[in-house]
Amino acid sequence: MLDTARKNGRQVIQESVPAELWRRNGDFCRELREMIDGHPISHHPLIQAMRSASIDAGQQRMLHQEFRYAFSDIFTDALIMAMFRTAELEPRLGAVAKIAGRFLIQLNVLDELGFVPNGSTEADYTGHPSRAHLLEFDTTLHQLGVTQREIDTYPPSPAARAARRAFEETYGDLDRLAATLCAAESVFVRFTVAWSHNVHQRTTVDATHGYHSIHIDHDGAFLDDDHSEDMWFVLRQALVPERYAEVHRQILRSLDTWNDFIDHFLAEARPAAAAAALH
Repeated sequence: MLDTARKNGRQVIQESVPAELWRRNGDFCRELREMIDGHPISHHPLIQAMRSASIDAGQQRMLHQEFRYAFSDIFTDALIMAMFRTAELEPRLGAVAKIAGRFLIQLNVLDELGFVPNGSTEADYTGHPSRAHLLEFDTTLHQLGVTQREIDTYPPSPAARAARRAFEETYGDLDRLAATLCAAESVFVRFTVAWSHNVHQRTTVDATHGYHSIHIDHDGAFLDDDHSEDMWFVLRQALVPERYAEVHRQILRSLDTWNDFIDHFLAEARPAAAAAALH
C-alpha cells in the first residue's frame, strides 16, 4: 500500500469530494485543457525554431536568464504556497481533503528540491540539494557563460516581470494558484524536448545531464509527467461551480501573458532567428 503514494493520494483526493461535484469539476477541467491545447502558446513558433536548433548560444543565454526570473526562480515557491493554501479545503471538505492535497503536491516539491525515488520497495528517496531544479538551472547558466553575479543582478524585461506576476498574484487563493500551476505544467511540456535539443545542438552544454535532461529519456523523448496530472487532481478537488468563470479567466490571462513573454524573446533575438521561428 505505501509503495503507491501517487495512486493513494489521487484516490483519497477523489474520495474527499462529493461524487456529483467531482464529475462536474472533471467536465470543467476537460474544457480548460481543451482551451490550453487550442491556445497559441501551445503551438508557438518558438517550438519549431528550437526543434530546428535555430536559437544560438547567445540567444539561449538571454532566454535562460529571462526564464529563470519568470519561472524557475519561483516555481517551487508556488508549489509550496499551493500546499499551504489547501487549508482552504478543510472547512468545506474536511481535514482529509487538506492533507490529501498536500500529500500529492509534495511529490512535485520533492522532485523540485532534488529528491529522487531510489526504486526500493519502501519507496525511499535519495537526493542532494544540488539536484534541485533551480540549482540545476543555474548550473546550466554557468555552462552558458553566465556568472553568478550576472544571475543575481540580471534586469528582467517587462514581459518576464509580467510572467512572474502571473504566479505571484495568485498566492492568496488555492483555486487560482492551482489553475495557474496546471496551465504552466501543461504548457511547459510542449517546449521541453525541443528546448533540450536546441541547447544540445547549439551550445557546449551537455543536455543529456542536468536541467535539460529532466523528464527526458535517453532517446530525447519526453517522459510522462505525473506532476501535471497531480495538479489537475488538486484543482479538480478545489473547484466549485461558482468559481468556474473566474478560474477560466485566470488561466486565459496567464496563457496570454506567457505567450507575450515568448513573443518578446523572439522580438529581442537576432532578426535571423526570429525569421526562422516564423517559417
